[in-house]
Amino acid sequence: VGAYGVISSKGAATSKPSGGNDDTDLFDPQLNTIVNLLEPRLGGIEKAVDPISFVTYQMYAIVRDLIDECVEGTPDVWDFANEVSIIGGIMINRYKGGDFFQPLSFE
Repeated sequence: VGAYGVISSKGAATSKPSGGNDDTDLFDPQLNTIVNLLEPRLGGIEKAVDPISFVTYQMYAIVRDLIDECVEGTPDVWDFANEVSIIGGIMINRYKGGDFFQPLSFE
């Protein structure tokens, strides 16, 4: 949500570091990485019913791709395992009724 806030409110290319300690601190290298990965995937967000849901699914895809790259880029993983199982999904924080894990993949 912080990365989307940076992109939507200021534009990722023109953002100025805040130097603060909040979710939009561009001195945070993790936030910069997320902004850089997320920004190209936001095409079509204006048609989304809920922009936060749209961003959440885009972030899921980013993380899935990064995990796939990690597994593919680690050939010696197969020296220690015959199979790898990956469960992917989105954690939905709800106000009432407790949080909910929405599974989206099992590979």
